[in-house]
Amino acid sequence: MIKLANNENPLGPSPLALAAAQQALISSHHYPDSHGHELKMALSHFLNVLPEQITLGNGSENIFDLIGKAF
Repeated sequence: MIKLANNENPLGPSPLALAAAQQALISSHHYPDSHGHELKMALSHFLNVLPEQITLGNGSENIFDLIGKAF
């Protein structure tokens, strides 16, 4: 029987995921950019929009709060 209810991979993490996690650990003692500049730039290129057209938040509750304050 394969257990899938807990979002577990019976094969374990992929080598790429392990390498990415090890790379992320190198800078894990720093707080990320609070404005998400690099993420906005990557998303703007991917979505073909201006970075100013992208709003980032800390989860959907934060985004809904921002929407409510905007109107």
